[in-house]
Amino acid sequence: MEREFKEIETPIGKNKIKIKAWLTGFEKRKIQSIFLNNTEFSMGGEKADLGKIKGEILSKSQDVTIEQVICSVDEKTEGILDLIGELHYKDFDFVLSEIDKIHNDNKEDIVEVSKKKEN
Repeated sequence: MEREFKEIETPIGKNKIKIKAWLTGFEKRKIQSIFLNNTEFSMGGEKADLGKIKGEILSKSQDVTIEQVICSVDEKTEGILDLIGELHYKDFDFVLSEIDKIHNDNKEDIVEVSKKKEN
């Protein structure tokens, strides 16, 4: 399957961000592994009990998601994590919101990409 990309523009800095339209299984697993490696589970009967969750898990998962989803920032392909981190905080939040749609399999985006391929 040919890889699809889309470009978003940040609202404040007007930065052009090229992102993947969908994740491969390996990319999704890499992101999920952050949660699995930083959470303790134990089985107690029929239910799994959630033990300790490290506080840094959110930042780590955001970093890995940025690295897996974003291809370029203003056509720069090196140091993506730093480039995104240096954006205005509103632009940073906007980018996280957009890549969360990809990471969380936002159905509307998937349908939209499929429609573009059909046309």
